[in-house]
Amino acid sequence: LSVGAAEYGANLHLNLNSYEGLRDPPVVGTSEPIYLDNRFTSGDNIPTSSPPPRSVIVSSWTLSSSSHRDILIPAKVPGDLLTDLVDANLVDEPYYELNFKNHTFWSGKIWNYTLSFVSPSQPDEFRSDTNNKDDEEEEEEELLLVFDGIKMGARIYLNERSLGTATDQFLRYQFPIRSLLNKGSEPNTLVVSLDPAIPTAGRYMACSGGWDWAPFPDLPLTNDTASRSHTRGIWKSVYLVRVSTVAITDVVPQIHYRGSYPVQALVDGEHDGFDVSVRVHLWSPRSISGHVAVQSSWGVSASSDRVTVPAGESNVTISLFADARSIKLWWPAGMGPDLKELSKRMLYDIVVSFSCSEQMSSTVSRKGSVRVHTKRRIGFRHFALVTGNDTDPVYVRDSADKEGTKFHGLFFRVNGVPLYSRGANVIPMEEMAGSLSAEAHIRLVQSSVEANFNTLRIWGGGMFLLQAFYQASDEYGILIYHDMMYAQGGHFPAVSDVQEEELRHNIRKLSSHPSIAIWDGCNECRVDMNSPTAIYANFVLTVVAEEDKSRSIWPSSPAAGWMSGVSRLTSQPSGTKLITPSKSEINGTIETHGSYVHGTGFPAVNGADVLQPIHPDIPITLAPDPSVMGIASRNVYASEFGCVTMSSFESISATLKPSHWGIHGGEPPDDCSDGFDRECQGNNPMAQRNYPCDNVIEAYFDTEPGYFEGVGEYWFRRQLYHCMIGQALNMKSNIETRRSRNELGHLVWQLNEIWPTGGWGSLEYGNADYPGQVLGGRWKPLHYWFRSTTFADVMASCGMSTCYIRNDSAGRSFHGSIVVKSVNIATGIVDWSDTYEPVSLLAGPGALDTFVIPGNDEELDGSTHILLLEVVSGVDDSVISHNTLLRKPPKDIINLPFDSGLELEVGDLVRALDASNVVPINITSGVPLALFVTLTTLANGRFSDNAFTLYGSTKTVYFIPFGELQLDVLRNTIRVEDMAMYQKRDASRSGDITTKVDQLHAAEATEVK
Repeated sequence: LSVGAAEYGANLHLNLNSYEGLRDPPVVGTSEPIYLDNRFTSGDNIPTSSPPPRSVIVSSWTLSSSSHRDILIPAKVPGDLLTDLVDANLVDEPYYELNFKNHTFWSGKIWNYTLSFVSPSQPDEFRSDTNNKDDEEEEEEELLLVFDGIKMGARIYLNERSLGTATDQFLRYQFPIRSLLNKGSEPNTLVVSLDPAIPTAGRYMACSGGWDWAPFPDLPLTNDTASRSHTRGIWKSVYLVRVSTVAITDVVPQIHYRGSYPVQALVDGEHDGFDVSVRVHLWSPRSISGHVAVQSSWGVSASSDRVTVPAGESNVTISLFADARSIKLWWPAGMGPDLKELSKRMLYDIVVSFSCSEQMSSTVSRKGSVRVHTKRRIGFRHFALVTGNDTDPVYVRDSADKEGTKFHGLFFRVNGVPLYSRGANVIPMEEMAGSLSAEAHIRLVQSSVEANFNTLRIWGGGMFLLQAFYQASDEYGILIYHDMMYAQGGHFPAVSDVQEEELRHNIRKLSSHPSIAIWDGCNECRVDMNSPTAIYANFVLTVVAEEDKSRSIWPSSPAAGWMSGVSRLTSQPSGTKLITPSKSEINGTIETHGSYVHGTGFPAVNGADVLQPIHPDIPITLAPDPSVMGIASRNVYASEFGCVTMSSFESISATLKPSHWGIHGGEPPDDCSDGFDRECQGNNPMAQRNYPCDNVIEAYFDTEPGYFEGVGEYWFRRQLYHCMIGQALNMKSNIETRRSRNELGHLVWQLNEIWPTGGWGSLEYGNADYPGQVLGGRWKPLHYWFRSTTFADVMASCGMSTCYIRNDSAGRSFHGSIVVKSVNIATGIVDWSDTYEPVSLLAGPGALDTFVIPGNDEELDGSTHILLLEVVSGVDDSVISHNTLLRKPPKDIINLPFDSGLELEVGDLVRALDASNVVPINITSGVPLALFVTLTTLANGRFSDNAFTLYGSTKTVYFIPFGELQLDVLRNTIRVEDMAMYQKRDASRSGDITTKVDQLHAAEATEVK
């Protein structure tokens, strides 16, 4: 059996070790950094990477507190306090039941991370006699101690002498320590003392204290910003850097297309090439002279004249050229010459070095030139955030030297090609840094690409993500719309040296990634030049623009653009003052947030106690107009909208006692206050799992009295299935309605969950080490529908009678047909069908045509029939997208059986055409048609299709593993559900009432009794 990668997806992984994806690009000195981490070490405390020529001798990190004098436990670095306490069995697993609210043991106390290490000796290559070290050589080499990240307020001591205070989670701290080290083999003691009383100005992950998808711990508010943090710790690497000449602290590539603004696709080998300006940031313990050089993997190199590097910080810029014949362009996923799913993008290396050619010291004079070097990976692409009608040559000509954006719309152009931007908003994958995983972040990106995403927005209330995320986005072609880390609730910016350093550090650190396309100031802050939010233009984005002139900048998400400070055609910084339009100057909406379906109907920390009904929007209401579609017409970018949901039984049940396996928790309701993050009094664990799902379930499914109070495996599976399918139906209607309009960007809220519970995501919590979870996040039904229908390049949908087909293939036209069938649910007979051909659509985005089907015909009655739509390519007659359309909400469908008779057969492993391993799974049905057939397993992986309509007696899908295949886990834990098995039992539905589900329900009832 052959399975094509284009259809089923590849199982690819970056050539990246776990620890490398967790680590930032390091400060580099005379030799490789000497990491003091112990999270990824072998038994002899040598990092599992290739060790530097001579490593430092370290003990293990320990954790202690003066408030608990009898406690001294191992600590992991990078990691966090709470994870270490859980590992030591001093506190209970936070996500189980209500444990995350129990903080008295550790909160409000000073905790000390302590490490002993012996000073690293001089490398052999810098010695004339390895047995007799020259004291002069020792003095000339400085040693830097670097902390890539500490969350949050901490005092740092070496050998009882203060080095400084860390107050910003997102800032790197480095200290010269040679003069403070003990001589010889006498150990040095490093202490990082976490003190909650240290003011931090809110410079840490805003959602640490809870959000409407994150746990709300009962922690005391900070004195300075009245905010909370779930945990603290040394969350990134700690290392030593030898500096005998200089250290390279940052490398900032700035890549600019040399040609005029492109409105046609750039072609490899035929475009005007790129200028590459590389700004190299240096630190030196003393003034020194040398040469800075840049070598590239496309065959071009350049070097500075001899430069004198002053003591302290400085920078040197080197310029190169990339000719079109020497490089290939970087394209987003689904664009460019290689359209194969998960194909790697074209990336190139630059190696930056500093060589000291003078006899600056005895160390250098005996061995000649000392070379310090580091590497970055870059890509070549032209990106424009477009707000005007750039299909008009006159507009392009007149705007070439103009500033300020327009109000025509908002869409993206890459390498001259406009695209339909689709994807989601990303929140942090973890509250506890000790669980952060490079592999999970890579899988998150892969799951995005496999669901037809080409864009992800990094939300400002979270954090700058792991390097693994950005590297995977570079490799697989994700465009990143990146907030600065500012949000509500005590995390507002202030003009300070620390915050300026934070901004500069992170822009420099991330500047090499071609995936990052847009920097914006904040989440939902509306930058008004006559209000306090002007700080985002006057300070935050002014600093960003100073550091990076190669990317588009945007005031906030959402925003109305700029009056000045950016190029009109690309939104890249122009060097003048950034000014946003006043309300009176705004001419139309070009970017939106909302709408949102919040959960209601049960007292919880989010939502409302009283059920607030939502409209199911089935069928959708359409009024498409092909004449106002495409980039030449007014358009909108929707960067947030969503619907709440829960996660699977496998994910959530692992966090609850069986007596609480119910969507209302099996306990009396809590008493909850008003507000966004409400205070709830009581012991109901489901009151703390963010939003309820009652209104979503009620909108789509018929429930009997006692449904929401049901407890046990049957009830919880049924409730969670209804909740997830409800979210998928709601978002499907939402997106298909939006795609009938001239919206050229859709980013759903949100992609992932931060803990195993309810939220807004299409992917579940992604920590594979936590019971019930899957690496990078198990796909929910909605995520499968992104892949099959809602985010397909070419898709079709219908309202009651009006239908449309839309082509969003970037730069590619569509020619083919649409097949529409009305299928009788009870009999499986096609009572009506039609084929619409030929269909010819111009290149996307936003190319649309309409067609009409009968409206209230009995053969299309939504209570007894469904519509199946297939978009068929005219090139090879393949089905390129399919769509199951309900004509009425599921609760209004009649003639569903009690039992669809679904059976599973798991086959043996087969090798796909792309060399990945997949497992065929055969599903058989005892009825002509089964709706929303959903497979779930504890094995790490996904299915080639899911939450699908099984039309006919059998269907084969494939299980695609994430990493190593867990075949036994797959066989032992796979299960199947469909709509029929969970419908309310009444006389209008046919079939034998004694089903497997009923037997499970009866057995549980007996057990409880």
